[in-house]
Amino acid sequence: MNIDNIIREMRQDLDFNLKDIAKMVNILVGTFTDFLKNKDEIEIRGLGSFKVKKRKGRRAQLRTKVINSPEHYGIIFNDSLKLRKELNNKRED
Repeated sequence: MNIDNIIREMRQDLDFNLKDIAKMVNILVGTFTDFLKNKDEIEIRGLGSFKVKKRKGRRAQLRTKVINSPEHYGIIFNDSLKLRKELNNKRED
């Protein structure tokens, strides 16, 4: 699923035009991006939490060459218990 799919799905449930919904979704994504750039944690009840974690640099040995991965930041997602239960209930159906 991508942003366009999300906008179309929201259009079915909301009484807004596509431009307004697209603007809302883009503001939300931009806000999330800004929070994560500032290394703030985002928690959405019922979905989970996102946080930024620093990853150590490492050296990977391939058959023909060595790749050095520099130190970088990555995003960690921890799902909520509610979401986990919901996903597991749907799989049993």
